[in-house]
Amino acid sequence: MEKKKKINSQIDVDECLTNNGGCHAQATCTNTIGSRTCTCNSGYSGNGIVCSGRVLSFDFYIHKLDIIHLIQLFFFKKKRLQ
Repeated sequence: MEKKKKINSQIDVDECLTNNGGCHAQATCTNTIGSRTCTCNSGYSGNGIVCSGRVLSFDFYIHKLDIIHLIQLFFFKKKRLQ
């Protein structure tokens, strides 16, 4: 069901109310006068009509670096002891 509102003597249809305005399932639809915009949600990239893959968070990346660092320290320390 389309919602219509009158703005400056123009009737605007909220396209976002039907099928997310044609935006991707992982995008946010924002109604504008006479149209709409689509923006990929946080963690996704694209133009809003097409959004792809979850982008790894910075925290996960730092955690991964910490694990790699610990492994390297363990192996280097072990080699020095031999």
